[in-house]
Amino acid sequence: MEIGIIGCGSIAQTHLRVLRQLHFEKNLHFCDSDISRAEKFSSTNGASTVYSDLDELLSIESLDCVHILTPLPSHA
Repeated sequence: MEIGIIGCGSIAQTHLRVLRQLHFEKNLHFCDSDISRAEKFSSTNGASTVYSDLDELLSIESLDCVHILTPLPSHA
């Protein structure tokens, strides 16, 4: 299963913990507008790929599930 984590702030760690409990910790793709935050999150949590642009992530990866973990006003 290919999973996208959009937004690598503090709540992302909680989502990742649950994904691991469900054994979905492989094939993760992290995206954050702050690429350094996405890279840091990936270095401690592992990801198949890291992106700073959501459109790029969606155009390259074939995702089965996306966790949108950005501030509520940005969800649209």
